Amino acid sequence: MPVDKPQSSEIFLQELKDQLQRNVGIKNGLDSKASRLIATAGTISVIFVGFGSFVITGIKPSEDVWTMLSAAVLIFEVAITVIAIMLASHAYKTREYIQPIVYYNLFDHKNNEINGEAVRQFKTADPDDLYEHFTHEYILAIKSYQENIVLQTKDIEHAQRVFYAALISIPFFVGLVAFYGAVLG
Repeated sequence: MPVDKPQSSEIFLQELKDQLQRNVGIKNGLDSKASRLIATAGTISVIFVGFGSFVITGIKPSEDVWTMLSAAVLIFEVAITVIAIMLASHAYKTREYIQPIVYYNLFDHKNNEINGEAVRQFKTADPDDLYEHFTHEYILAIKSYQENIVLQTKDIEHAQRVFYAALISIPFFVGLVAFYGAVLG
């Protein structure tokens, strides 16, 4: 018995659904990356403040250039780590996404119940009209996800650059403190 080949319209609509799911997966991955960056930068910031404060309080107070330079590098380190957290938080912010079908359109909020008329219109719609409607809605949803993915990716890239600067400044602080201790210790 021969199997009916799917119609081009069915294949196209399925591909749109699949693409939307791929975009949701990418968005979720970016959310995870932003969340991990926030946690890592926060942890490093706390460790660096604790370590830096401990080291600086062990230095004899003076107006020595090495003491002031060490304190300046510590302040710079903490500041750029906080900026990295802020940028990653911006990447993690809630964004608006278009969905192909939302409950809002199928719900009567005034009476707090399902909008039977709206549901009936979908259930009894002409299949070609329904196909056109959902094709249009899925394309709009894919567009909104892809635009937000681009913005979120840029935000994460900015946060990562600042975070890398924070990581790079750690050896400078440690080097200054070590040099200060060796030369003046």
